[in-house]
Amino acid sequence: MGNLSFEDVSFCYATEPDRTVLQDLSFVASPGTVTALVGESGAGKSTISRLIMRFYDPTKGRIMLDGRNYRQLSLRWLRTQIGFVEQVTKP
Repeated sequence: MGNLSFEDVSFCYATEPDRTVLQDLSFVASPGTVTALVGESGAGKSTISRLIMRFYDPTKGRIMLDGRNYRQLSLRWLRTQIGFVEQVTKP
């Protein structure tokens, strides 16, 4: 259990509907593996993590967990299943 996939996910924040933050992103994070989001500032790493935590839903595409659409899962249950470590950079 725990196969997470992004399938052609696009996202725009409601406050900036004309600015696409993610466009047609697809990837699979398999159980038992470590997945790292790496990129420049503004590349969408934090947005992806917030989509995984379901603070937001994709504008387009879908996020799946073990073949089930994220939107069908209990939010409370989902958040108890996720371990998230954010790197903080000191100034």
